[in-house]
Amino acid sequence: MVSAHGVKASALLRKAVAWGSSRVLARHGGHLAMESSVAFVSPSRIRSLNGRYRGKDRVTDVLSFPLGEDVEGRRHAGDVVICLARARSQAKREGHSLVRELELLAVHGTLHLLGYEHKDRPGDRMRRLESALLRRGKAKGR
Repeated sequence: MVSAHGVKASALLRKAVAWGSSRVLARHGGHLAMESSVAFVSPSRIRSLNGRYRGKDRVTDVLSFPLGEDVEGRRHAGDVVICLARARSQAKREGHSLVRELELLAVHGTLHLLGYEHKDRPGDRMRRLESALLRRGKAKGR
């Protein structure tokens, strides 16, 4: 499920994050059918969440809230929250589309839901998984 809280997000942007999140869950989610939710929020909202749950009083691009509950044979992995304004500025800075940035953030956030962590080094396992998932998607016309 993809929702927007206090920001406008087109169907294309919602589709990008749904694609990224479902790609991770399908490949790395285990034996149960898995789902997650993704929400677009404003900079003030993500700053508030980042302060409350991580003790960091600053805007960030993506936050993940793992849940891991089984409901009727499905596992809800948790919630991913993306700051749409931050994603826009990062896409511009990196020289790629907003859609591509949102796919990356959805993949990144969903990997965190599944327990993956990174050490902020380009070669770590989580970064390699992100790259592989996004590269395969690009090869299939995404």
